Amino acid sequence: MTELAGDDVRSFKSSRWWSFNIWGATVGSFGAGMLISTLDVIGAVNCAPKSESLRIALVVWGLVLLAVLAYFPGNAVVRYPYEVVIEKGKGLQVFAPFKKLYIPIEDLRDVGFSGEGSVVRLQRRRRMLTVLIIHRLFGSQGPPLADAIRDEIKRYAS
Repeated sequence: MTELAGDDVRSFKSSRWWSFNIWGATVGSFGAGMLISTLDVIGAVNCAPKSESLRIALVVWGLVLLAVLAYFPGNAVVRYPYEVVIEKGKGLQVFAPFKKLYIPIEDLRDVGFSGEGSVVRLQRRRRMLTVLIIHRLFGSQGPPLADAIRDEIKRYAS
């Protein structure tokens, strides 16, 4: 945990391994998706009649575009952060690959636990995001982060 500006801002960073895992999964999944889609379009163009191959290509690339729009502008990439900065009494800055999201304290509902780790549920959706998961592989700062978020929710409620 890094203390910034006294006790008002606290930064919790995941282990190097978890950060590498999150970045690798994000970049690798989109790279693989683009590669497979391109190969599928090439195969469709070579095997199908002209009008049919164009339709297949448009559908495949439309699905790729939809996935990209859901993942980044839809905030789905923030579900597993690699760093969270808590501004006391204000909110959370959540960092994920290619995305930084601010969540006010009043938008946090509670912190629970699942098999993956601590789950921070939101009061309302932030596009496609309904929960933040502080994975058990987040590292040694995962449990203190969950406790700090619980404390902020309690402080806001009182």
